[in-house]
Amino acid sequence: ANRRVEQAMPEGRRAVARVFDFGDPELLRSSVYARAIASYLQCEPPTSEEEFFNNIDSLLTLTRRDTGCFHYTLGFLIELFGQYGPELAVTYVIDHWIAPLEGPVPLPTRIKEKVDDQLRLALGRTAPDIDLPDHARTLKLSSLARDARYTTIMFYSSTCDHCREQMPHVRDQLVIYRDKGYRVIGIALDSDSIEFNQTIKDEGITWPVYSEFKGFGGPAVLAFKVQATPYFYVLDSGLRIVAKPINYLDLGARLKELFAER
Repeated sequence: ANRRVEQAMPEGRRAVARVFDFGDPELLRSSVYARAIASYLQCEPPTSEEEFFNNIDSLLTLTRRDTGCFHYTLGFLIELFGQYGPELAVTYVIDHWIAPLEGPVPLPTRIKEKVDDQLRLALGRTAPDIDLPDHARTLKLSSLARDARYTTIMFYSSTCDHCREQMPHVRDQLVIYRDKGYRVIGIALDSDSIEFNQTIKDEGITWPVYSEFKGFGGPAVLAFKVQATPYFYVLDSGLRIVAKPINYLDLGARLKELFAER
């Protein structure tokens, strides 16, 4: 089986899947199973985050025929991405594959605590009701979200060029959906108020923005386990997490779906 996988790798993932049965529990007994997972992911480097996530979906779908293979692959992927990155892949596996499952998933003890911790922010869970510093007062996130049908939180940094690229599109989306009950909140991972205020001016930010000026160490940032910027969450009026887009394109697609629902 190992020899067949090595021979198939130059032809791509489909060739690997043809010669190796990821749903075979007999193969799971051998170390070749772990090598086959790694080979499947490595043989065609993805060109985008979306393609990377699609590869994860395809692999896990191949394992669903056997519960043991499926659970092993879930644990393997979380451990692999947790150690070597990208961390967003861990979040993706937990959100889209573990959170929807009924009942606990048998995972190695060494990663179970990490998974349980991240499940608190999985799709469908209630987001933390963080404090937002607003000059001399403090606002609760729930007080802002309850008046809107959906609220997007955009975590960003004023020194992040990729964040700035997203902002005009986020502004356009706000214009489209504002009258339907949509709002945006910005939380800046800045270290001082000078950059913070300058970005608001330069980018023409039209939504309320807040910052604790503690970078990645701010309480709000830690509560939402922000791993990079930009980082998006979409919440309903009760703070339920309904989407975790990876960029403005993904956000736009999710908003279109959400506001099409009755």
